[in-house]
Amino acid sequence: MICINCGNEVGENDSFCKVCGANLSEAKRIKKEEANDEEGFAEIKEDTNEAEPKYYRVFSYVGLGLGIASIAFCWCFFIGLFFGIPGIVFSSISKKSKNATNVPTIGQALSIVGIIFSIIVSIIFIAVVIGVSAFVVKNN
Repeated sequence: MICINCGNEVGENDSFCKVCGANLSEAKRIKKEEANDEEGFAEIKEDTNEAEPKYYRVFSYVGLGLGIASIAFCWCFFIGLFFGIPGIVFSSISKKSKNATNVPTIGQALSIVGIIFSIIVSIIFIAVVIGVSAFVVKNN
């Protein structure tokens, strides 16, 4: 053990430092508290899985935002696809997290709905354009 006052080495059973006379009972108490804190911290670390990348949470909210955008822009001729496909990708990546919430699932669902609406609206638009073109050609 090392004296907290002067830094000299002292015995584990010594109550006072032989060099400076500092009371070592306080140092022993602090050392025990630090050991207990380290054990508690190790338990917390195991629970939260510190090895997991931090970008999972960010990706889940990006996927949610892209899912919302894909629904908002689904009426714009395939624009919903440009938001929906990355929304699915970001949400899928964030679902790999062991601490995942419902946010990536909701983002993925919104992205899929936005893509489906975008395709339906685009098909209707193309059908209307073809129908109008055929009508114009027929009447000329």
